[in-house]
Amino acid sequence: MKKQVIVLAFVLVILFSLVIFVDWRNSNAISELPVLDNASGFFAGALIVAVVGILILIAFEKSFN
Repeated sequence: MKKQVIVLAFVLVILFSLVIFVDWRNSNAISELPVLDNASGFFAGALIVAVVGILILIAFEKSFN
C-alpha cells in the first residue's frame, strides 16, 4: 500500500505541474471550452487531474489485490 501511495503522489504531482505549465504558457489552452472562462479553466484542469488520479489509484488497487 505504501508503494501505491508513493506512485500515486508522484503521478499527481507530474499531472498537476503539467496543468500549471499549460495554464502559464497559454492562459486559455485548458479553457478553450466555450463554457469556461480563463479563471475556471485552471480549476477544470485541476479537477481532471484529481479524477485521473482517483482512477489510477483504483487501477492500482485492483492490480495488487
